[in-house]
Amino acid sequence: MNRRGFFASLFEETPTTVFLGVQVVYSTLRQDDSATRLRSVIAEALAHQRYDALSRSHEKRAVYKRLTTILLEQQPFWEYGYWDCIAHNQDAHTEFETWLGELQAAMATEPEELGSTVDELHRLSSDKSYVVVTFCVVFAYTPSVQTALKTIEQLDEEEMHSKATFTTLLHTMNTLNFEHCERDAVFVLPGTAEDGFSWEDLHSEGWQYLKPIIW
Repeated sequence: MNRRGFFASLFEETPTTVFLGVQVVYSTLRQDDSATRLRSVIAEALAHQRYDALSRSHEKRAVYKRLTTILLEQQPFWEYGYWDCIAHNQDAHTEFETWLGELQAAMATEPEELGSTVDELHRLSSDKSYVVVTFCVVFAYTPSVQTALKTIEQLDEEEMHSKATFTTLLHTMNTLNFEHCERDAVFVLPGTAEDGFSWEDLHSEGWQYLKPIIW
């Protein structure tokens, strides 16, 4: 994912499209059902063909609000995260494709990746303690997006990875008018209730960009 600092370049020109990506990693206990609930919301939306139906933008917004509400419930357990905002026209779509490609590559698809034993080719540990939730969207530059960008611009640059900042970003995403959403994707990793990430996994190659989420 693009690790550029956005504050220095957010408003160099009036954008036509804006990318916003938010990723949160939280720890989970065996009896916690939050990941299952997140997957259920997505599955339900896909089954009703609501998730990618631009003509039903109000329902898509409702899906995102349900997902962010579940994630916000887990705020005490947030440990790592990353986010980015790109307001540079074509760069917004390029950034979306970059996030999409890296997240698809991180999805477990092979039996060895889902197993309960360690296979160092795929996993460094059989522990399954973490869930990774990612939202990435591209919006046309409209009044609701302009307001959202102003909120983001006012974030404390010294607390870019605080729980308060990630909370603000999730609430800000819910203010967007999905009628003007050009592209969007949600990932809950791992993709099955039987799997999870370990501390070692999240400190291995490909996850170096993650930052500890501070209070």
